[in-house]
Formats: sequence, C-alpha cells, structure tokens
Amino acid sequence: MKTHSIALALGCLLAFSAFSLVNTQGQINPGSLYVSLSVPSVSNVVGMLATILPSYLVNNKTLNLDISDSGLLYNIKFNAIHINTLNINQREIDFVPGTKKVRLNFGGIDLDSQLDGSMTFVGFIPLYAASLKV
Repeated sequence: MKTHSIALALGCLLAFSAFSLVNTQGQINPGSLYVSLSVPSVSNVVGMLATILPSYLVNNKTLNLDISDSGLLYNIKFNAIHINTLNINQREIDFVPGTKKVRLNFGGIDLDSQLDGSMTFVGFIPLYAASLKV
C-alpha cells in the first residue's frame, strides 16, 4: 500500500508536467530533461505528499526520546513515544508573494500515541504517562 502511494505521487508529478528536451538557453542537450510545472499542479503534488509523507514516516513507529528535566518541585523523564496513527485531515498551501517560498499549513491533526515516561511533583506525587490522543 505504501509503495502504491509513492508510485501514485510520482505518477501525478509526471502527469501534470510538460517535458522538453531543451535547456534554459533553448539548446538541446542529449539525455537532459526539463520539467515545467504549473502552479496548481505543484500545489496538488506538494499537498498530497505533505499529507501522506508524515503518516508514512511515523505510523506504528517508536521514537526514543530520553528527555529529562528537573526543578525545585518537579522531576520529568520521557523515555520513548510510540505513535500508533498520525492523520492530517486538512492542508493549505500558499505561495508567499514576492518570494520563491511555499507555506504549508496543517489542520485536523489526529495523533494516537503511547508515551513511556514519569513525572514527580513536589517530590512525592508520582504520575506515569500512558496514552496521548490529540
């Protein structure tokens, strides 16, 4: 399924592209490939990849954190986090006027994870992290 998504993304990139065997000076170079993409095509391809790629990279993965912090009244230790699912339901792509930059805004993020860690407050109130749903 994941390889089909990557193949689909590459297929969309090729389908929305206009190919030419010339360089930017108008000269033909053997073996060269020039791709010209329209703005809506770039928006669609980047939007699709920006929605699929984070889920593909972190779904059902464990990330070792090894984060600890302590102060006068607290002690926090996070060992690892296991991400069961990460879904991004909304995305918005804006081209920043006057620049060559693209702004990606994500919304509707659903995260289901398990956090392995502990917290102690006031030196004797222990809390243990178990699950985190955002």
